[in-house]
Amino acid sequence: ETLHNGKRPVELHVNVFAHVVVIVHGEKYSLLVDITQKEERKVSDAIYEVWLTPPSGQSLQAAGKNA
Repeated sequence: ETLHNGKRPVELHVNVFAHVVVIVHGEKYSLLVDITQKEERKVSDAIYEVWLTPPSGQSLQAAGKNA
C-alpha cells in the first residue's frame, strides 16, 4: 500500500518472520524464516531467506524464491 503524507508517497514494507526450532538426528537447529511479500502481495511470489544455525555456531544461509 502507499500512504501520502503531503510530500512524498511512503512505501510500506512488511516483513513476516517465522521462528522454528527443529531437531535433526539429535542436533538442534534454530530456523528463522524471513518472508517478505512483494507489492503484488502474492504468496507465490514471496521472497524468503532461511538461516540455519547449528549448535557449533556456524551459520548456513539459503535464499530462494517460493515455487
